[in-house]
Amino acid sequence: MKRKLLSVFLSLCMMLTLVPGALAAEPEPTPSEEGGNHHPGCVENRSDSGGQC
Repeated sequence: MKRKLLSVFLSLCMMLTLVPGALAAEPEPTPSEEGGNHHPGCVENRSDSGGQC
């Protein structure tokens, strides 16, 4: 019983060491946050479209 409790405690400690990295990760910006009205297929530097979307 003592070993099982110790293993559960150590497992929780190892999982909690990953939390700071998960909280520090910056979320990906959504198109509305980027300020553009681009549709998903828009590529601004394409030579055939002249940079227009």
